[in-house]
This record gives sequence, C-alpha cells and structure tokens, in this order.
Amino acid sequence: MSIEIFFYYSANPEDEKLRKELTKQLNLIKDKRVINYYYSRDISAGTDKKKIEERLKSANMVVVLISPDLWDLEKAQNDPSEEDYQQLQQQIIEKHTQDAVPVIPVLLRPCEWYLGDFKNFQPLPKGKDASDDWRFVTTSGNLDQVLAEVAKGIIEAVQEISGLNEDKKLPKKIPGTQEKPQDESLNKRIKRRFKSIDWYGVRNVVTSSMSISFLVILVRFLGVIEPSELWLFDNMMRFKPPEDPDKNILIIQVTPEDIRKQGSEQRQGSLTDATLFKILNTLLNNSQNIRPKVIGLDIHRDFETNKDTGLSKLLIDNKNNNIFGVCYVGDKTQQNPDGIKPPPEFINQRLGFSDLLPDKDSIVRRHLLIMDKSLNSSFCRSKPDNVPITNAFSLELALHFLNQSENPLLNNERSLKIGNTLFNSIYADYRGGYSMSTDLNGYQILLNYRISCINGDTCSPENAAKKVSIADVSQPDFIERYKDFVKDKIVLIGVTDSTYEAPWTTPLYSKSHRQIPGVIIQAQMVSQIISAVSDKRPLLQVWSIWSEMSWIFAWSLIGGTFFQIYRRNQKLTALGIIIFFSLPLGCYVMFIFTMFWIPCIPPILSFSSTGIMVLFLKLRLANSQKSS
Repeated sequence: MSIEIFFYYSANPEDEKLRKELTKQLNLIKDKRVINYYYSRDISAGTDKKKIEERLKSANMVVVLISPDLWDLEKAQNDPSEEDYQQLQQQIIEKHTQDAVPVIPVLLRPCEWYLGDFKNFQPLPKGKDASDDWRFVTTSGNLDQVLAEVAKGIIEAVQEISGLNEDKKLPKKIPGTQEKPQDESLNKRIKRRFKSIDWYGVRNVVTSSMSISFLVILVRFLGVIEPSELWLFDNMMRFKPPEDPDKNILIIQVTPEDIRKQGSEQRQGSLTDATLFKILNTLLNNSQNIRPKVIGLDIHRDFETNKDTGLSKLLIDNKNNNIFGVCYVGDKTQQNPDGIKPPPEFINQRLGFSDLLPDKDSIVRRHLLIMDKSLNSSFCRSKPDNVPITNAFSLELALHFLNQSENPLLNNERSLKIGNTLFNSIYADYRGGYSMSTDLNGYQILLNYRISCINGDTCSPENAAKKVSIADVSQPDFIERYKDFVKDKIVLIGVTDSTYEAPWTTPLYSKSHRQIPGVIIQAQMVSQIISAVSDKRPLLQVWSIWSEMSWIFAWSLIGGTFFQIYRRNQKLTALGIIIFFSLPLGCYVMFIFTMFWIPCIPPILSFSSTGIMVLFLKLRLANSQKSS
C-alpha cells in the first residue's frame, strides 16, 4: 500500500529550505514503504487549482509546516493565487473531519500557532521533557537532529495508518490526531506564549538597543548632533502660533534717522546729553503727570554726565528714581572682551548686565538671569559701592515692575521663584539638546520668543511690543497719543542702528526674518518674565537627563522590535514612514502645547540604527543557516 503525504507550507524561501531538509530525513528512515510526497507549492506554480484539490483529496496524511508566513493575509489580498492557496487551510480541516486523515503540524519557526486553525492537533517536534508539549525546529539546537526527530514522528504516524506498527498499540498522543478542546489554565497559556518567543531575536533586540543607545547618548553629549537638535528647535520656534504684543512694554528706538537729526552737536555714543534729557524729561515731567513705572536705558554710558546739566540731576540716584542702566561683563568671544562700565550715577540696585548668550552658531536661544559672581569682571560694578552686578538688566526691570524689590528666592541655586512662579534653570542635569561642552554657568533659562503680527505685517519677534522713534517722542502730543503705553508701563530706550550696535540672530532668522537689535531681545526677555508671573504664560522646559536617556533607549527598543517582527518590505516601508514622521510631529506637539523641548533627533537615530543592526543580525543568521 502506498502512502501519499501532502505538504502544506508558505512561500517563504526559508520554509522551502526546511521542507527539503525534512524530506531528506524522511527518505532515510522510510524503509521499503512506498511513500509519495506532494508539495503544495510545486503544484501551485502552474496555478492549477484542480490539481491541488485532487492531490489533497487523495492524500492519506497532511503535514502542515507552521511559520508566521502561513497566515500572511496581506499577501493573500494582493495575490489572488495566494488567496486560493490559503483557502486550502479550511479544506484540510474538513478533510480531517470527514475522512479522519491525520494532520500533523510541524513547528518550524516561532509564532503563536495555537491561535490559528491547527491549534487542536498534536504538533511535532515534541517537548524535551514531560512539562513541555512541543517546541520549534529553528530554536531547538541542532537542526538535523530536530528534523530527524520530526521525520521519525511522521513515519510512526504512517505506520499507524498503514497497520504496520509492530506492537499494534497506539501512543497516547498520536501526531496528526486532533485533541479534544479543553480549557487551558492561565499558567498553561502563559507557558505557551513564553515558549513561542524567539529568544535569540529578543537577545539581539536588547543588546543592539543598549549598544546603539549608548553610542547615540555619547555622541549627543560630545556635541556631534547638537547642531541638528538646535536646528530643529529653531524650526519649531518658527512655527509657534503668533501672540498679541506685550502691552506692558514700550520701546523707544534710536534709529539712524534720529542720530542724523542730532547734527554736529557734541556727543559720546549714539545720543547727545540734550537728546537723552529731552526723552527722559518728557517721560517723567510731563503736564499730564503720566509716568512709566520703569525706564530701562539700554545704552552704554561709561562716562560721567556733566553735573551742571538737567540730565545729571535725573540720573543721580534718589529713592524715587525708576531709571535703570546697563553694564557689559564681557566675553572673550565677543567684540568687547573686557566689558563696559555702567553709568557712574547709578547704584547697584538700578543696574543690570546686558550680556546675551549666543550659542556656537551665534543664535540667542538662552536667557541669562543671574551671573556667577566669580565670572563677573571688574568693569561691571557700580561706582558708588563697587558691588559686582549679578542680575540681568531684564530681570531688574521685571522685578521692579512686579514690585519684587527683594532678590528672588533661590532654592539650591536651581529654582528661582518670582511671586508664585518657578523659573527652572537649565544646567548639568537639565540641559535639553545642549552638549556637555556648553557653558551653562549662572542661572539660565530658555528664551520663549513672543512672535506677534502688527497691521497684517509678517509676524516677527520684532513686534513683541509697541515701538516708537525719538522723532515720535519729540512731538508735543506724544504723551496724549501713547499714554496707554506709557502710564505705569516699562519703557525701554535702545539703539536700533546697526552701525552703533550689531544686531543679533534669533531662532527665527530666515529670508523673511532679519536679525534684530539688542533692545528688542531685552524686551523679549523682560516680557518673558513678567508674562510668566502675571499672565501665567508658559516657560520653555526640558526633561531631566535621565528621562531623555530613557526616551532614547525606548525608541531604540521600538526600532529593534519593529525590524525583528516585521519582515515584508511593504510593511516596513509604510510603518517606517509613519514612525519617521510621527517622531518629529510628536516633538512639535510637545513643544507647542506643553512647552517642553524633548529629544527628537537622537530617538530617530537610535530607532533607525538599532533596526538596521537587528536586520543585519537576522540576515547573517539566515545566511549561516543556509550555508550549514
């Protein structure tokens, strides 16, 4: 009597190779029995559906080679012949039910096969001990040894159906027989799922994720990817929704036209003493008795004013004086490495440093509130008391405006509190996208630029507050026209002529956004402080360094798992594109709606690099199996 065995398996080349190896083992042990093998994939090459059905109908046994590709529904939807092929699964079940034909699942590669159509059949190879019912061919050690065991189980089943078994006794669990469905315990289900895990793949994913994450974090700390992270920060800042201008600030600009109109009158710097006196006198001694609460003079005057002039009387300190001046600490990387002294008439409480913190690419992204005393130069000290200036000009103006005459509360020098608002600094453990080489000394926060639109013009950080020129201030009706911007407000006076003071680059610098004067950035900084305290406008925050490292490692694990599980190009392409765009989009959403600057470039690198590494290890394993 001849026995016909019908092999049913997927089109995956790996499954085809294992089927050929199994056939070799069967040929070695089948003795003199006539066994004919029919392979579903060989028959279907000619797309002859009738031949397939005829061979299945005449078969005495069906061997199903189990792998994840056996249930490739996506391929079946795209290929009609594959759809017909997968319909054979139902025909195999029906043949077993109607004709009692044994169906033997052979577990080739790890998958949750017991959730499919062949879950009630006793599979091969069997478990190694009494506690295990089954195991997978490719994860059970020596491949030839495991396939020989599978072949032996198939031949035993052939002996049973041909009546040639010598002892005529059926084993308790005959391969190919259908077990009665029964309720499995939770432990049993957990054990099955545990056994179906590809532990070699898990090891590859975990070790690859750890090594790639370490490398990405290392190059991040070394500053290799800092430019790309700052570039993304700038682009997210550009796409911030516009805000209304800050109505608490008025900027008096010293324009090139204003400087020219002063003629040949003697002056030191951009303004003559007479012009500055006229501006201050208009603001402080007008007939309407409308006065600003704070006047910030963002003009360097390191020389003493003639004591016989009205300007000197305005500048000399008294308890009602609300005029604040600036000094410049200096930086070796800037144009004035030795700093600029403050106006001699001002005491410490009415002075602040005007230094900005440009990054290596000369873009101002940070706001320095308090400077370490050890870094303060001998130039930035008040003349009357020779006390070093440690507070920023913007901070002094904001504190006076908010009636916070005392120094703000510092907790462990890392939490500055003004009113009920905490200003959390960026430093060693909270540094955002900045590398370990970035100078984070002093008390620094990120500058959340206010981008405003005026009269339908292009939205710009230059529109953060109302601006007027000295020519406007000289008009008799200036106070009447601008009383809502003067009374109890902050008035900033500064030069916008680039020949006297070089403009600064902001994250919004582009073809449509030019560099902006320093007085505008000072206005941005003052606005950030008072808006955070008075209006609860959110401040830009960063995660801790440990949260960022966990975030990078998590995306590395996701990338490794993704490439370990998904193998088909179509799925890889579609899902890869989704993840590629979802990360930057998620970073943008966090930036806009929660004001958190989270790592984006490092997770993209860790995701893709780990995926490539896992894919390489998989291909290397497949090639080694083929060569063996």
